[in-house]
Amino acid sequence: MNDKLKIVIVLAVIVISGNSLPEVKFGNPLLRAYPCQGSKEIGASFTPGLNPEDNNEYLIFINRNFYPDSIIHVTFNGDASVTLNDKEAAEISRESKSYVMKFLKDKQGIGFTVKGLTTNKVPYITSLVIDMVEYCSEPFALRALILIFLAVRGDAENNMDDNEEDFDPIGNIPLLTEHPCHDSSDIVTWFDPGLPPREKNRYYVLMNRYFAEGSVLNLSFDSDVNVFHSLGGKNERFTKIFVSVDEVLTLRFKTESVGFGFIVKGLVPGTNPYFESITINDEEVCNEPNVGYLEEYIAETIDKGPHSTCGRRTVDHTELIVNGASTKPGDWPWHAAIYRLERTLLKYSCGGTLISKNYILTIAHCASTTRGVPIKTSFLNIVLGKYNLFGDDADTQERLVHKIILHEKFDYKSLNNDIALLKLKSEAVFTDFVKPACLWFSNADSDNEGTVTAGTVFGTVVGWGFDSSNSLSPQLRQSKMPMISENTCIKSYPLFYANALINGKKFCAGYQNGTSACNGDSGSAFQVFVPDKKQDENANTTGAWYVRGIVSMTVARTDVSICDPTKYVVFTDVEKYRTWIDAYLENERN
Repeated sequence: MNDKLKIVIVLAVIVISGNSLPEVKFGNPLLRAYPCQGSKEIGASFTPGLNPEDNNEYLIFINRNFYPDSIIHVTFNGDASVTLNDKEAAEISRESKSYVMKFLKDKQGIGFTVKGLTTNKVPYITSLVIDMVEYCSEPFALRALILIFLAVRGDAENNMDDNEEDFDPIGNIPLLTEHPCHDSSDIVTWFDPGLPPREKNRYYVLMNRYFAEGSVLNLSFDSDVNVFHSLGGKNERFTKIFVSVDEVLTLRFKTESVGFGFIVKGLVPGTNPYFESITINDEEVCNEPNVGYLEEYIAETIDKGPHSTCGRRTVDHTELIVNGASTKPGDWPWHAAIYRLERTLLKYSCGGTLISKNYILTIAHCASTTRGVPIKTSFLNIVLGKYNLFGDDADTQERLVHKIILHEKFDYKSLNNDIALLKLKSEAVFTDFVKPACLWFSNADSDNEGTVTAGTVFGTVVGWGFDSSNSLSPQLRQSKMPMISENTCIKSYPLFYANALINGKKFCAGYQNGTSACNGDSGSAFQVFVPDKKQDENANTTGAWYVRGIVSMTVARTDVSICDPTKYVVFTDVEKYRTWIDAYLENERN
């Protein structure tokens, strides 16, 4: 962190003024939190979409068994009204800033609504005693959390340009709560599962701490981010600050603040930023960053895509044979041939997969120069529905490339993040011989009770790559091969595979018997068949083909610069890039 550049911002306390209050609709998802640290049976929920006059109102629910004469004594930091949801369950009386609830009957759980009596002031619990036992010795500043959302929404409504971010929660799924630092329970993040793919690398951060006047907060991240926070004042504005991976954001407080919140958003779609360091007045409070905690949340929110239309043949298909086997037109209608201009001739270069009407999925090094930058789009030509590599086919479609999208972190030396999308100049027309494949995601075979991924996962690679005669195959061929564990792969040739698998976003597959993907197969898909229902493997079953990986690299022979078919093949793991892919497909789906 000491080597990073510093960005210094002077902060005022978050203040919600009447002029910046949002005019929003009802129906937004509840924002959930625990108002008392360490008491998970006491929950609070706030609706970000409340009207301005109700924005200091929230619900408390206590998940405990109560009996006749049980007593709850709850105290707030300010004037508040309390309304029981079940008015017949208990009597309620007020004592200054406290309320006493005496139960009249057995009750499993109780809820009550809290509303501030002063406009724009959010009361929060400072003490909650149940039958003489304190359950809120460490109150959580729910007020700060609510203010964050009011500030964000107020700014999105009144100050942001049309092309700026709108931070209102989406959908009807509650926000997910997590600690971004294992050693700091008072720093919390919220992730909104309802966000569209391009926005899934965005989350809210709340620090439930007291910041004295002059306090200094330093933040650094493991990737480039935009940080959004409120500068306060009468005409409050939510301001965006770019922080690169080589920089530290320094925030200085002009006035004291109870709690502080902001929003973090990654710059690369599908890449989630995490804290590297958080210091408050030179004290490190994030010694154990919780790196990767968002990945599981995001994986659970990924849509299957058009399962009923993708990855399905309409041409009768002959069952697969393990060793390289022949195919016929229509067997793999999503496989694409990528041609590249060399001098004045278009030559077959790589395989690809049609995943929508407008996009081909392939590897980055097929569409880039030797220095890892995109080649000119005019150098590429795509042929869909192709079967014969040399000569014409009756049902092909040729397309020019409108845009080459290499992964922003593609490394042409190591081939890390070796993945690319080619956007077509004109849409593909779906026929029996041209169809899109499905994209793999973590629960792709959930309808099958996980039987596809329970044991060894087999996939099929198709292409015109080099055959046993060390020349391109004239017709499309297919090979079925198993995924191999990382340990087995590395042990087979440590010098090569340890480096190839280092970033954790690739996998190995293949046999060591001569059945392999080879030169010319780069960019082709490792496709896994998922049946519609759990059936016997030998049955004539229906289902869909999912792209699980993309041929990226393999070991070359020592005598000539072509693949060694006795070695495993390394594939880019598509599941690790689903949010990145979906971010570009989003507009098309909408």
